[in-house]
Amino acid sequence: MSSGTAPPHPSIDQILNEETRTLRAFLDLLEQERKALLEGNADQLLAFADDKNRLSGELSRLALRRAQWLAAAGHGSGAAAVAAWLQRQPPDAPLRKTWQALLDLAAQARARNEECGALIRTHMQHNKQALSVLMSASNQATLYGPDGQAFTGPGKRHLGSV
Repeated sequence: MSSGTAPPHPSIDQILNEETRTLRAFLDLLEQERKALLEGNADQLLAFADDKNRLSGELSRLALRRAQWLAAAGHGSGAAAVAAWLQRQPPDAPLRKTWQALLDLAAQARARNEECGALIRTHMQHNKQALSVLMSASNQATLYGPDGQAFTGPGKRHLGSV
């Protein structure tokens, strides 16, 4: 293999760095979503959902690549594999810091996603309450009789009825 070509399989540090970059992008997107929700710009949520789905798919793909790398290196899979791999690294290894940064970003993303979910639920509750008020008001609408006097009538004519 010449020095100008990339290895056929990425190294664990390449995988972790890519995973960290993608997780930062996901966290940035969650921050944009949070700001939009706080500003009442709910019309942007669909675009955010598409981007979040794309990035979460990429994060899943990277996590699988990491698990495959660890398994191929004889460390097994899951959290135990990462712990076994980290124990073999020198205490000052940059990969330890990269892994810790990845864990910190994941915790931030989880918290931010939960915050956005709470904001969405709050917006939905407000919309539901507003709709309830409007529906209640329409059921008690003031009508006017042939003499021009206002009255609240239980029997309203619906559009398109005779």
